[in-house]
Amino acid sequence: MRAETVSKMVIPNVDEIAREHLMRTLKRSVLVLVLLITVIVLISERQELVLLVDHPIDKMSVAGEFKYQSPDELKSHVSHFIGQGFLSANLDDMKSYIELLPWVYQATVSRVWPGEINVQIEEQIAVSYWNSSGFINEDGGLFIPSEAPQNLLLPKLQYGSASSDSERLAMYELFNYIQKELSVFALKADVLEQEVRGTWMLTLSNGIGVVLGDLDQDADSVKALDDKLERVGKLLSSKNEITPEKVSRLDTRYPNGIAVQWNNNIDSNK
Repeated sequence: MRAETVSKMVIPNVDEIAREHLMRTLKRSVLVLVLLITVIVLISERQELVLLVDHPIDKMSVAGEFKYQSPDELKSHVSHFIGQGFLSANLDDMKSYIELLPWVYQATVSRVWPGEINVQIEEQIAVSYWNSSGFINEDGGLFIPSEAPQNLLLPKLQYGSASSDSERLAMYELFNYIQKELSVFALKADVLEQEVRGTWMLTLSNGIGVVLGDLDQDADSVKALDDKLERVGKLLSSKNEITPEKVSRLDTRYPNGIAVQWNNNIDSNK
């Protein structure tokens, strides 16, 4: 007699499956909730946690090539941060504070473990005096040291009203243009000034003042400026009785000539 195999199929309990699914969901929910609470606590208590592991800054190192910036002034300035928290210190605030020094063009600040702050300094490069008390850099930026050296071989720019970096830079470029035109006649410009009324004045290195009048940026004004500078150059470089030491001032605002103001201390007929 052949034996018959009877297979039995186990039907899972629906209630048991539901309980297991519920338990897995609860475990995941609890884990997410714990993580969320942890993150919230870390964010809200961040400052307190940092303070628990923070320690004071014990050294400020400064590097850079300095020609005019006083090392003692710089050392005193950056020592302001000694004793503050190494981790909690705001490097951007440090950078801004250090760059308050007039001769500091740019500062780069970084942490060096365990308690040192490293400062890299780029000193300002002055390209011109500005209104006798300050300087401008190659970007037209103005900086005014507490003690400005007066013996630097730089142009002197004087402006009668407040101006922006771009205006200062434009004036510096105008000075360079004038100097280039005058160099053809072996003349050198020293001071360029715009008075409050808008009149432009030039002082040559030989002390002669030159009234240039109004100067605009259009092509006609540039051509007029070229003509004025050429007249000045020819007058002072030609072989005639008008020698530089006899002249006090030249006025180029006339269409086809120059008005000469003589030096009162010298006889113009000599």
